Amino acid sequence: MPAIDAQVFLTNEGTPGTEQTPPAATDVIDFHACTFAAQGDILRRPVVRAHQDRLPPKRVPAKHWQIALETEVKAATAAGTAPELDLLFKSAGFDDTINAGVSVVYALRDDPISVVDAALTVRKEMTLDGITVIGIGCRFGGMEFSSSFDGQLNVAARGVGAYKLPIDQPALTSPTYNAGVPLVLLDTAGTPALLSAYAAVIRSVKIAVGNEARMRPSMRAAGGYVGPALIVRELESPVTSEWEIELVDITAHDFWSKWDAATPAASEITWVAGSRKLKIDLRNTTYHAPEMVSGMPNLYRITADHARSGTDPSMTMTFT
Repeated sequence: MPAIDAQVFLTNEGTPGTEQTPPAATDVIDFHACTFAAQGDILRRPVVRAHQDRLPPKRVPAKHWQIALETEVKAATAAGTAPELDLLFKSAGFDDTINAGVSVVYALRDDPISVVDAALTVRKEMTLDGITVIGIGCRFGGMEFSSSFDGQLNVAARGVGAYKLPIDQPALTSPTYNAGVPLVLLDTAGTPALLSAYAAVIRSVKIAVGNEARMRPSMRAAGGYVGPALIVRELESPVTSEWEIELVDITAHDFWSKWDAATPAASEITWVAGSRKLKIDLRNTTYHAPEMVSGMPNLYRITADHARSGTDPSMTMTFT
């Protein structure tokens, strides 16, 4: 797919809702796609006069950015070191626990906006025309991790941020890119995924965090919103998953009885890149009605909800 060269920086805001500039060289991330869509409208004036023409409209002051980001998920460069997407995860409602020299664990927070480093200045610098676009007080709500037998682990995130007028960029910020390796293979030595540690033949998997980032309207703000943005919880189920697996006999794994019983159990899945790993734990996995897909081979398409277990959140990510 053709692309215009560009670079994206995610910078932690010292004061959430206030632009953090300039970005550090290490704030740059690799990305597949990054879209800034301005949100706002003109205000039509429905006054009636003695002719069919209408008065010129006015611009509504409320405006903000909707941001869509797609990229690969890299392993950490060393055990106990935060991965490249550390700030993205935090801005999407995850908290981090660093175990020095061992691991970094991201868990869904009880309050998704309770820490200072949950708001970002997102900056996209484009090389073709020298335009730079900046979002302020940005947070990301919805995230979807996806992986398949013929691809790597990717993540798509949706966020919002305060609007700033795009500017000409006289020179690109000098970047220092993360040296982490993309996660491609599943760890066959680890615990199998799905209920009861069932070792399915997995064609693809998607894990979605169904929250939503929203702006905070204010008539007192010049841009119609105050920052930073909020993360709104999905009422039905914030974490869901979808699995395409090879169809098996009921004696191998009885999806139907487990769906009928609606008895939740833990699931986990682990990706590996050399000596580095990412394990995603999904708690209280409960199947939806299984779907059978004809093909070579025949498949099950299994969707599931995940929920809190005691004090443990529905989803944690452990980079080792």
